[in-house]
Amino acid sequence: MHFFLKIEREELTSALLKLTAETNTDYLKLEREERTSALLKLTEELSMEEERVKTLTLERDQCHDAQSAVETELSKMEAEKEEAHVTFKVINDRYDAAKKEFDRKSNHILMLVKK
Repeated sequence: MHFFLKIEREELTSALLKLTAETNTDYLKLEREERTSALLKLTEELSMEEERVKTLTLERDQCHDAQSAVETELSKMEAEKEEAHVTFKVINDRYDAAKKEFDRKSNHILMLVKK
């Protein structure tokens, strides 16, 4: 009987090892499927983020271009402002000179009239 118990024990051990191997294989397959699924999800998220970065980069470049155009226009306007200021000063100086001449001549005429 001892011999049969030994054989049964060996058969049970063999069956247990086989079941453990199958369980490990099933676990590894499940683990692989989960990791493959996670990898696909991460790949999709990465692709979406890459597209977002491309969009933001394009938007940033457009903003830089717009800023450059505004800065160029602002420089032109500042030059025009300076030119207008110089022209105003020249006109104002001419006005002051003409007013002085007018006042001088008016005073001269008034003096002649009073005589």
